[in-house]
Amino acid sequence: MTILALLIALLLAPIAAGAYTCTTADCTPTVTYAEPSTYVSGQPLTNLQDGLYSYQVNGGPTQQLVVPASRPQGGGTITNTTIKVPLTVCQTATVTGSIVARTTVGGVSAPAGHAPLLMDRTKLQNGQPDPQCTTPGAGSLTVQ
Repeated sequence: MTILALLIALLLAPIAAGAYTCTTADCTPTVTYAEPSTYVSGQPLTNLQDGLYSYQVNGGPTQQLVVPASRPQGGGTITNTTIKVPLTVCQTATVTGSIVARTTVGGVSAPAGHAPLLMDRTKLQNGQPDPQCTTPGAGSLTVQ
């Protein structure tokens, strides 16, 4: 049984989180990863259960999202757009995270992480500063 447990280590491709979309109240990062299809030993995977994506927003508490496997043999490319980050105009947030693949018999892969994703709502789509986010200059006040 110990040998079987050692063979459960999985190979997981790196994940990408680079794009995001926003509404007036929040932003949704797009997280994409390739599921493993073999064990570290090279044997075909037959019992992939899910991916567990753990992430943080601005270094806050770790949150987790369970993403069901595409099939027990793995090998699928998974794109997830269900995470909502509260973020309004003139705010920024950085998302960091990693994912592990899990099997139905308790095997867990080494984590695969992604580069920090900066979601910046201080700029317009063309990259220019959003006028709503600039600090107004000092006015003048006359008291009579």
